Amino acid sequence: MPKSYFAILFATCIMFSCSQKKQISDYPVISFASEIGNEAVVNLSSVADSISYIPLETKNSSLLNNPLSYCYENGKIYILNKYGLMIFDSNGKFIRKIDRKGRGPQEYLQIKRFEVSPETGNILIQNLIQSLNEYDSLGNFIRKIEPPKIDDCQTFDNFKLSDELYISSLTENGKLPRFTFVLYDSLSNIEKKIPNSDVNGLDSSQLILIPGVMRVIVAAKTFRYSDNLRLYFGGDTVRSIDKNMNVTIPYIYDFGEFGVPLKETYDLITDMSRISISGNPMESDGFVLFKLYMRNHAAEPFYPITRTGVKSETQNQTEYAIFDKINSKLTLMKQPIKEQLGFKNDLDGGLVFWPNYISSDKRMIKIFTAPEFLELVQKPETSSPAMKEIAKTLTEEDNPVAVIARLK
Repeated sequence: MPKSYFAILFATCIMFSCSQKKQISDYPVISFASEIGNEAVVNLSSVADSISYIPLETKNSSLLNNPLSYCYENGKIYILNKYGLMIFDSNGKFIRKIDRKGRGPQEYLQIKRFEVSPETGNILIQNLIQSLNEYDSLGNFIRKIEPPKIDDCQTFDNFKLSDELYISSLTENGKLPRFTFVLYDSLSNIEKKIPNSDVNGLDSSQLILIPGVMRVIVAAKTFRYSDNLRLYFGGDTVRSIDKNMNVTIPYIYDFGEFGVPLKETYDLITDMSRISISGNPMESDGFVLFKLYMRNHAAEPFYPITRTGVKSETQNQTEYAIFDKINSKLTLMKQPIKEQLGFKNDLDGGLVFWPNYISSDKRMIKIFTAPEFLELVQKPETSSPAMKEIAKTLTEEDNPVAVIARLK
C-alpha cells in the first residue's frame, strides 16, 4: 500500500476521541458500543420496495475496465474508469464518454473524484492537483475553480454547495489542521473558515507515527446528504453545513470505551478491542449506512477469497450497520449468507445487496463485473429468476451489471 494512503488511513482511524465532552443526550446518538453482540439479519424489504438488474451495453466505445467509482443521478448511471467517465441511461444503454484529460485550461490531468448535480446534471470533476472543473451533461466545459491558499494548509476533497459556493476539507503538513474546512466563491474568495473545534492544531510531536510512514495526512470525512454536506473530524460530533453556510449537528457517535483515542501510545492505537468507521457513511431520509471495522468484536470474522481465487491471509473483521433515523435505532448487521455482508435480498431471493451510492431520487446502486455476476448466478442461495434471465445473454467479457434498489 502506498505510504500516503496508509497515512490517510491511519490518521482517519485515530480521530475518535473528543477533547470537548458534550451532553450527548442533546442530540440523536448513534451508539456503536452498546450494540456489540446484538447483530441481526436485516431484510432489503425493510428499506426498499424493488430491485432491478441492468446489464450495461457492451460495444467498442463503451468498454469498461475495473470501475473505480460510480453514481446514479437523473436517471443515468455514471462510471469512472481509466478510459474516462462513461454514462449510461437507466436501461443500460450507452450514452457518451467524457474524457477531457490533458494539460489545457479546460482539461484535467487525472480525476481524483467526481460528482453529478441532481438539479442541473452538471459534472464536477476534482483534478488530482485539486482544482475543480465543471462540465455540463454533454461534457462541455463551464468553468474551473481554484481552491484558495490558506497558510500551510492544502485542500483535500472539494465540493460544490451552490452555484457560487464551494467547500474544501483541509490538511496541514505535520499538524492536525487549525481549520478543517474553508468555504469560498467561484473566484476563490474566502467566505468562511471552519475551525477545528475538536482537536485544535496539535503538532506532529504529539501524534503517534507508525514506523515507515514519512508523514501524517489528517483530513475530515465528508459526505453528502440531500443539499447538505456532513462533516466529521474525529471526536463524537457530526456536523452538517448547508448552502447558506449554516452549521448544525444532526447526530453524534458513541464508541463507548472502544473508540480509538487521539493522544495515546502506539500499542493502544493498534489495540484490537477498538472499533472505527471505515470510509464514508451513506445517508437517506430514513437511515444512515455504515461500514465498521470491528476488530476483535466482529461477530462473524472470516478469511475472504481474493480475486486470484486464493484465501486471504488477512481476516475480514468488518460489519455493516444501519441507523434508523426515525426510530433512533442502530442495528449491527449479521451476515445473511456466510461470508457475505449486506441486506438479505428477500425481494426476489437474489444476491446479498449493499450499495456504494444512494441517489437524490432514492435509488441505491451497486456495480458487479460480469464475472462476479455470473458467479453469483451459479449459486442457488444468491441467484433469482431475474438474475438468471440476465445471465442467459451475458459473457465474462461483457460490461458490468448495475443493480439498483428503489427505496420506499
